[in-house]
Amino acid sequence: AGMKALVEIEGERGLWRGIDRLGRVVLIRNAGMAGFSSLLRFYEEFQPKGIAMGLPPSWTDRRERWVRHLLTQGDNLTATVDLRLAGHLAMLSLGDGGAELAIFVHRDFQGQGIGTLLLGAAPEWAWREEGWSRSGKPVSPSSSPARPKPRRSGFSPAQSNR
Repeated sequence: AGMKALVEIEGERGLWRGIDRLGRVVLIRNAGMAGFSSLLRFYEEFQPKGIAMGLPPSWTDRRERWVRHLLTQGDNLTATVDLRLAGHLAMLSLGDGGAELAIFVHRDFQGQGIGTLLLGAAPEWAWREEGWSRSGKPVSPSSSPARPKPRRSGFSPAQSNR
């Protein structure tokens, strides 16, 4: 089965429905502090830890602070398959109109299009729901084994100064 385009669920702002490569329904939704415990469990199970610039943190206290920081300082989407958290996308403002983008997909769901579906929902959600600019400022994707295609979703890579 191939992936199908995301569709915003009528009457449910900030909730999208997509189909992964295995034909399963994927729900993408805005994640706030109400999702703290779910995201914490997601990152406790996440392997390997520290895969992208030391993230997610290996130490429990650092991981808790990091998840809290993402939820309070960033804008977040989660992907759920069969009531199980499968992926997380976070966007954090860089203060210059640009943003840093991080996507993590649980090992059990990698290669099934979850990252691509998260990226597909991100531009419209970020612009309409969260007030991000459509100015074309670059977003920097973190490394990921699945390597979703940010350009197809309206993002462009940031110039690195590192």
